[in-house]
Order: sequence, then structure tokens, then C-alpha cells
Amino acid sequence: MPRKLRLCALVLCIALCVALVPGASASTIILTAVNDEFLPLASSTMPTRRSGEWYVPYSVFRSFSLTAAEQEGGDLLVMQGENNTLTFSVSQGYVYDQNMNSYSQPAYPINGTIYVPVKLVCGVYGLSFSLISGEHQVLRICDENAMLSDSSFVTQSEQEKEDIVEEYIGPPEPPRPVEPEPDPTKPEPVPPEQPIEPAAIRPELIYLTFAGAPNEYSEDLLNTLSMYNRHTTFFLPVEGEWDADLVRAIVGEGHSVGFLVPIERFDETGILTAANERLFEMTGIVTRLISVEGGSGKLTEKQRAAAASGGYRLWDATIVADDQTQSASRVADLMLRSFDGTTATTVLGMHHTRSTNAALTLILRDLRVNHVSTAAITAADTPVHL
Repeated sequence: MPRKLRLCALVLCIALCVALVPGASASTIILTAVNDEFLPLASSTMPTRRSGEWYVPYSVFRSFSLTAAEQEGGDLLVMQGENNTLTFSVSQGYVYDQNMNSYSQPAYPINGTIYVPVKLVCGVYGLSFSLISGEHQVLRICDENAMLSDSSFVTQSEQEKEDIVEEYIGPPEPPRPVEPEPDPTKPEPVPPEQPIEPAAIRPELIYLTFAGAPNEYSEDLLNTLSMYNRHTTFFLPVEGEWDADLVRAIVGEGHSVGFLVPIERFDETGILTAANERLFEMTGIVTRLISVEGGSGKLTEKQRAAAASGGYRLWDATIVADDQTQSASRVADLMLRSFDGTTATTVLGMHHTRSTNAALTLILRDLRVNHVSTAAITAADTPVHL
């Protein structure tokens, strides 16, 4: 189809869609009055405009002793007065009178009823109509029984009109309660237990490790580890603040401790000595376990040899949980998938975040069902590193 024809077709389609929308807008309220009385106000029977003409449901004209009947399943509407008849074909869009005179204003199916053109019907049956302006317009249709002029009708019925509109609009919606912003620091809740299908293959041994300084989430981790009778290893940052009470609790509950070293500080053996002095003051123990932030893959053989000659045991996590950005269920799902199909010893690295404890709980439930052993790292264990 040529470009101009496609554009014309699009414009025509939009015009037809607009033509089918009842009323001027959802916020426009137009009342209907017959002689000196208002008709009930409802969105489904409100006057509307089509092609510059006003339309109302045909039932409005029954107030003037006109009969109207739908025929042929609602496709044909026949309106009869004392001397005149109008027949509307909704689907064909034609209208004619008893003398077979045709008219150009069709009827439209709107809101489950048939809307007819006000000007045409009034003209055929000797009625008059007017559109009274105001905050809410009034389409008024009259015969010889109307007693009031438009201005008098508006003045005398102002309160009634306001009451009708107020009832139509209804009471204002109460303000929605302001939902409190979720606390981004609150620990993620532990999901309820669900049945777990045993896995075909799981690692025979998993070393659980936690990297970073103990914080407000660490006590929950210790409680969960105690509940499942599991021991793990906490790699403390070699520099920076430690919570002395939490570090003592870690050691007191049988977990092991190591140091987490930035790779750019790895050659500074003095920082390990200083860290061990701090650890000894807090707990009465020292450690020979170390891990490199981001993994030891970039260390040279000389650096590795220097660490070994200093008596330090270098460990890496073989699987690192993204518990700093992912939800607990996502973390647990990814970690458990990584366990599938291998019996090799695995080192799982986690952190101290709001999702860690819930993720740890989900993982430990699975390990319990699959009878997987876990252990805290000791200086006697063969290191696992990248």
C-alpha cells in the first residue's frame, strides 16, 4: 500500500475510534431535562455529540407521548407520534419517515441502547430543544407543556441540579493511606519451610565462609548456624573496625576466623601481624588463614610463596554468592544450582547483608535433606584457591 494511502487509512481509523467514544470527556457532566423536570443522571444515558449533532437515548422521547420500539434484534428503531413515524436502521445508517423521506442523521448504538439525533426528532415531532450553559450543561427538550423559560428553569432548579450532580459524582474518595517506605536495611524474612526434593549429586564437603566485617546482620547468621549445628569461617577485613562482641561470639561458638586482604596490600606482611595482635586481644587466638578480596587469581607465584613461607594459608571461594544485590531466594537458587552434579569440595563465599541470613537458611535446609557435610576451615586443611 503506498505511503499516502496508509496514512489516510490510519487517520480514518483514528477518527472512527474517536467517534465511538461517548460524551465529550469522562469529566464532562451534561444533564437532560424534559420540560420543567430533570431526568435521572447516569453516564450510560448522558447526552453526547456526534458530527456536531446532539444525541440522547430514544427513551427520552417517551416523555412526550411518543412510542418507540426496537425491532430485528435492536438493529431497527421505529418511533411513532400522532402523525409521523421515523425509522432508524442502526447497522445500515439510514433513517426515513412515513413518506419515505430520508434524513442524513443516523442513530448510533451507545452504552447498550440506541441514541437518536435530538434536532431531527424534535423537528419531526414539533418539539424544541436548547443547550443551557453553566458549570454543568443542561440539554433541555420541551413541548407546549413547558411552563418556564430556560433562564427561569435554571434559576428555580439550581439547587436540584447541584443535588443531582453531587449524587452522581458521589462522596469524594478518602485519601489513600500512605504506605510506609520499606526499610532497605531490614533483614529479609526467612521463607517458610517447603518440601525439598533430594538431589542426585551434591558436594561431599562444603566450607561456608563469610567475608567482611561483622555487622547488624551477623547475629542472625550465628543463630542460624547454631540452629543447624553448622560451623563456618569468617574472614575479617585486615584493616578497619571490628565489633569486638561479635568477633568473640564467632570464636566462642566454634567458628574459625581469617583475614580478608586487599590485593594491593598483600605484600605488606606487617598488616597481618597487626591484625593478629588485635584478634588476640579480643579473643586470645591468632589465625593463619587469609583470603584476597576479589580472589587470588592475580597474585604472582612469588607472592603466593611469600605468604606460604610466612605460615599463612591462602583460601579462595570457589562459588561467591551475590547476596549484596540479589534477593535471598535468588541467591539460594543460584548457589544450589551450582552444587548440582559435583562431588568436589566447595568453598561458598557469602557476606553480611540483609538477604544473607534468609539465603543461608534456604541453603542449609537443602544441605540437611541431602546429607551434605560442612566444616570450618582450619590451618591443617589443604587450601583451596584459584
